[in-house]
Order: sequence, then C-alpha cells, then structure tokens
Amino acid sequence: MVFLKSPELLQLSGDVAKTWRLFKQKLELFLTASVTGGKSMPAPTKTALLLSIARDDALDVYNYFVFSVDEDRQDCATIVGKFDGYLAAQLNKVHEIFLFCRRVQEQGEPAEKFIRDLR
Repeated sequence: MVFLKSPELLQLSGDVAKTWRLFKQKLELFLTASVTGGKSMPAPTKTALLLSIARDDALDVYNYFVFSVDEDRQDCATIVGKFDGYLAAQLNKVHEIFLFCRRVQEQGEPAEKFIRDLR
C-alpha cells in the first residue's frame, strides 16, 4: 500500500498568490495520485479533502463564500474558483497599500493633485 503525503496546510498570509498557486498544484497532484482503480474521486470527497488539508484559515474563508443557486457547494472546481477570486482581491488590496505607501509628493506638484492620487 502506498501512502501519499498531503500538501502542507494553506497559509493565507505573506505571499498569498505564490502560496495558493503552489497549494493548488500540490492538491491537484495529490488528488490525481489518490485515484484508485481508475475511478475518479466524487466531487464532495475532493471538496472535503481540499478543506481538510487547507485547514482553519481556508475553512473560515470558505464559510463566508456566497454561492448562487446554480453553483454547487460540493464542487471542488467551484470552490477553487472562489478561492482564486478571494485571493486575487486580497492581492489587489496589498498592491494598493504598497502603491499608497510608495507615493511621494513631487517637487512643485500641487497638494490637490497629490491628495487626489492618494485616493
């Protein structure tokens, strides 16, 4: 019997884009390697594995996802898409904070323009 090492837990701090990309890749490899007898894993099982491997931070985020009527809460691809959207939004916030902190008023630049750019 071959035992597979599951991906490390998902850290939703630091470089979340890189961490999520690597986690997704490792999860896909893990799910592919976990297939037995040529049968693919049922969607609810994949989702349960995703959320149990990702751990507490990811489960907290998952609990706040809003699903439309036609979206399946048990579909792993839907959940991964939701995490993609959530983490992209987080990355944009970090980028905006970086740009805000980096902005310096140029010599001779009117204060109104500088303040407008900060908004």
